[in-house]
Amino acid sequence: MVNVSTVLPFDLNTNISKRIALKKLPHNVKELRFRTYLHNDFSNALAGLRETFAMSGFESTGCTLFGDPGVGKSRLIRYFVTEIYAKPEYKPTKSVTPIPIISIRVPGKPTISRICEQILKCTQKHYKPPSRDGDSIMLRVSRVLQYLNIEMIIFDEFQHLLRKHATISTADAVAFIKVLMDEHGLSVVFAGLPEAQSLLEEHPELSQRMSFAKVDLHEFSLKKDGPCNLKDFALYIKSIEVNFNELGITIFPLSNKNMLVRIYLATLGNPRRIGQLFTRVMLRYHDKKQITNQEFQQVFSQMPFNKMNGFNLFTEPQTSVKASFERLLKMQRKESLKEHNQHRLGSRQGD
Repeated sequence: MVNVSTVLPFDLNTNISKRIALKKLPHNVKELRFRTYLHNDFSNALAGLRETFAMSGFESTGCTLFGDPGVGKSRLIRYFVTEIYAKPEYKPTKSVTPIPIISIRVPGKPTISRICEQILKCTQKHYKPPSRDGDSIMLRVSRVLQYLNIEMIIFDEFQHLLRKHATISTADAVAFIKVLMDEHGLSVVFAGLPEAQSLLEEHPELSQRMSFAKVDLHEFSLKKDGPCNLKDFALYIKSIEVNFNELGITIFPLSNKNMLVRIYLATLGNPRRIGQLFTRVMLRYHDKKQITNQEFQQVFSQMPFNKMNGFNLFTEPQTSVKASFERLLKMQRKESLKEHNQHRLGSRQGD
């Protein structure tokens, strides 16, 4: 478990301190909400990002980071960037603030100019390149990358470059990214929905540069094998239970098979939903010494993703849950498919 709420040198992806008035949140809520619980999928993806960053400056190289909405892509990026900025060689001094990584979100209807604007906006507090009549925005970006010695660019929401999302030709924007990689020896991360893989297949000259590492994040499952399996799920939930206990709150056993099935039915194994559910529980009961099944159920009954039609998932006998498993799973998945389609059309919630 590692806390990643540390404020970074500048807004790389999500400026938490501006989005949330942290002072008004109880201490226990902040400790639970901003803590990252490592699991195999997350650790493997983190290793891929680390290794890709290590190659920056030697050659243009890249890594893809794909996963469905809510699996933790943005949290992984924040965790990784925080880790890099914590290294001694990147500590700011009186004369310079090293900027090894920038992370931008690919805009809707992405063009070269709009991508350049995102890069300049991200770095403007640290360096504004001199502008001369006739200078292109691409030349200004090139000066920024060189002056700040930027080693890696993370392009989040990479699926926006897909033609069906962008509604315009993005071939020139893709070619521009390739040129940036080659000219500056950049390592690049493309992060987004799994369907973005098809974009790379259309541009083999770029996909070859992005073949250094391929990392994916998944939702948890109740399967015994494969990524984010039952064992990983149990360890993940156990870490949350331990966190409650460390904060002085006893919560009913969470990681036995019976309760794992209930939590899976409640969240479909989606890390964002898991985080939202436990954050709401902590927000409501942060001043208590013990949290019961009944209190947990009261919170779950008010969660927007609860489609159980009045079934008290966390208080019903185990036999009732087991007998109704497939029916309850089907009810939850109907809503999940609806939300997933909304994300494919371009909407986004933070991970």
